[in-house]
Amino acid sequence: MIGAEFYDAELHTLTEEFYEVVERIEATGAVLRDIDEGIVDFYTKFENRDVFLCWHAGERRIRHWHELDEGYAGRRRIIDMK
Repeated sequence: MIGAEFYDAELHTLTEEFYEVVERIEATGAVLRDIDEGIVDFYTKFENRDVFLCWHAGERRIRHWHELDEGYAGRRRIIDMK
């Protein structure tokens, strides 16, 4: 039987690896919004102001954006930026 120490060590290792991956993602300038839903925002400029490009897990491409003070519900299609 495997002891609790093994599971504690394994959990610790996996937790460290998880946070290392999150740090690498955020080091690119991306903002991890919702891990469970897989929502990631990326800063960009539009009409001389900062906005977010918004990607949701399962989407093949980044096709949406929203204002910095809006969340996922405020997403608009990138084509609307023109």
